[in-house]
Amino acid sequence: MEGTPDLTFSSPYRDSGDAASDAPSPDTLIDVDGVNFVEELALRLTGSLGAYTIRRLSEVAVAAERRLPGKGYPHDPGYLADVSFLTGTAAEYGTAGGPAVDDQGEQPRWSPRDRTDIVALVRATSETCSTWLIEVDEEDWAAHPPPEGEGVSTTGIESVEVAQPCGASPVMTIHGHGFSAAHSPGTGVIAATWEGATTQVVYRTVPVSSWSDTVVVAKLPSNVIPGYAAFADLGFIADYNAWAQGRNTRVTAAMHARGCPGAWNVERLYASGPGSVPAARYIAGKPRVLADVAPTSGPSEHWNASTLHLGTGQAFRVGWQGFGADTVTLRALDAGAGEILANAGHTGSITGLNVLGGTLVLTAPTDPVRATFAIEAGNPCGTTRATIAVMVTGPELQPASVTVYQAVAGGDVSVTVQGGIDILAPPTGSSIPLVADKRSVAVIDWWNAVPQMPPGETLTATATLEVHGPLLSFPGVTLRPSVSTADPAPPDSPLELPSGPGFTSLAAYQQWLAMGNDPQTFNVVLPAEVCRGGEILGTSTQGWTRLDAEIRVFSQDGPSWTLTAGTNVTFYPRRRVRIRYRRWGQTINLPSGTSPRPAPTDQECRTALRAAGSLLPIPDPEILALPGSPVEQNGHLIEDLIAERGGTATPSWRNEIWLVIGPVGMGGYAPGPWVGASDATAATIAHEVGHLFAQNHLALCGIEGDPPSSFPNDGKVVVPGFDMWNSTFVRNARDIMVRTYCPEPTWPSPERWRREFRQVGRS
Repeated sequence: MEGTPDLTFSSPYRDSGDAASDAPSPDTLIDVDGVNFVEELALRLTGSLGAYTIRRLSEVAVAAERRLPGKGYPHDPGYLADVSFLTGTAAEYGTAGGPAVDDQGEQPRWSPRDRTDIVALVRATSETCSTWLIEVDEEDWAAHPPPEGEGVSTTGIESVEVAQPCGASPVMTIHGHGFSAAHSPGTGVIAATWEGATTQVVYRTVPVSSWSDTVVVAKLPSNVIPGYAAFADLGFIADYNAWAQGRNTRVTAAMHARGCPGAWNVERLYASGPGSVPAARYIAGKPRVLADVAPTSGPSEHWNASTLHLGTGQAFRVGWQGFGADTVTLRALDAGAGEILANAGHTGSITGLNVLGGTLVLTAPTDPVRATFAIEAGNPCGTTRATIAVMVTGPELQPASVTVYQAVAGGDVSVTVQGGIDILAPPTGSSIPLVADKRSVAVIDWWNAVPQMPPGETLTATATLEVHGPLLSFPGVTLRPSVSTADPAPPDSPLELPSGPGFTSLAAYQQWLAMGNDPQTFNVVLPAEVCRGGEILGTSTQGWTRLDAEIRVFSQDGPSWTLTAGTNVTFYPRRRVRIRYRRWGQTINLPSGTSPRPAPTDQECRTALRAAGSLLPIPDPEILALPGSPVEQNGHLIEDLIAERGGTATPSWRNEIWLVIGPVGMGGYAPGPWVGASDATAATIAHEVGHLFAQNHLALCGIEGDPPSSFPNDGKVVVPGFDMWNSTFVRNARDIMVRTYCPEPTWPSPERWRREFRQVGRS
């Protein structure tokens, strides 16, 4: 009917693709007529209150359907939910175990527990207003009854055929009798179309080309889908809609007059579609399909707008609705989806699914994965596809943590003095007492505190660390992680780090570390100024330092998390030791075939001494160059230093260590007192200073010294160390007192640190 505005009708039925009976296709939704019937029945059995209750329940159900995951159900008011969902009595279909289960027949698409809280959808209304509404409603109905007539009819239709059903402009011919000799302006022809914006089937009027008592020809639009042809009484529908609007206006005004604000709409605009009459069925256009995914139990958590977030091993349900389809297939679109289908006993796809709709129950794998599926609907005009995706992540393995490193991890060893002797508690172990006034590194470990990601998928994080405590001269300071802990200051912009590979257990993570891998930790330099130790002023209480980390983790297209971690640590005062040095080399009177070895530069010496100081349980030392030019190796450099100091050691000598620093690779020697020689290598310097602090070699690698059995783990450093001046973890090392004798790496063991800590003594 050219020139007449299109009217939209929502179909309460789904096409099966087969010849249908006069009864509606199996569905869990009942249309407006069904609700009206139940309402009339309730009116006869229980009176006005029962009828009103049915009407309100149907309104709540419509609102519930519109909030289903993925908008899988049509959003038209003509779709009204089955009351069984409201009462929680709908059957549950599908199981989590075994092969995928195809839910067939008349069944709910989702179980009641997957639904939005129905109670929260009911508008809160006072009991008085609800009672008045029943009275106002009945009075208005009696005074203004609805117009009589039928809006949509298939009367007289005997068959329908479509020319070029798969083309851009199909032509539909309706055969029958009693259509009248000419086209009445008040009668329209309607056909099913696909409303892409709302993803639903709607019935619209289509242009009529010719009309006779036995044949009606109409042009179908390009978005037509298989459905049922019907005639619409446009005049009746217009009258009905005017009556509904007027009735809502009158009832709302009456309720306002009684002091009940808000909109009181008791009627809807006409929204009935044709029934599934076999004679009126036509085939035209591609099929359409809707699909969604949800866990089989508990609420849905989405990774993003199009991807469901699942945990490893979690059961989930794939649901679909087909419109005008002859076949429906579930297909894996990537390796993750293929793995899930293979675990369910299928190879790449599942065919022969119910063309009307149904669900399949699948199970996420035990390893993190991203999986994308397609539900494909086909008929002679082609295939359409709806994609669904799941992001499967592993569980968080442990909370985020903050650990302070001074060569190795420390902070949980207490120090007390008994009889002038430092007592460490616990007396042995893998941790160390932390030294005050010493540059340290706080390591924020966060990888295991976030969902474990599939291969190729990463999260990104930033972090800050707040430092405060009673010994600080300021209320607190917020520090940022450094790109390298050797840098003098953190970067101007926040450091961003990616998450690592997903691990299925802490044991798997530890094995990954043992293979020589390092996690992407946030490493925050703690300046010596914030590593304060001693008693709180005016008390006998040992002061402490509080470290609080905040880690913000976010995905590229999904959720974000804020993690927190904190720790209390105590830094203990130790005697300050100054280091003085003189450079030396060997460039003359060399043995035959020996290349010259010039003295290291002043900067090379200072860098090596600074790094050595970080490996020793002393406050950051003051480093001073001895006056005079570099000296040549003469065989008695240490004796020369002793003579320069005065020849005979005094108690004050212990406050300064004098060293000659030579070319890298020359080794070292430290006979004392408080005098020694070393090459310009941090670990060698720390080894030689260890001798000055009464430490012996360990009897490993062919050298004489303390038996390895006197050290935990025979001198192996089984805990990771941290090299702050090279910004890296040190793993699988041996105790530093086998330096230059055993294969690298060598590093201070916790036991070595503890022994030297006692030797250094209190300030």
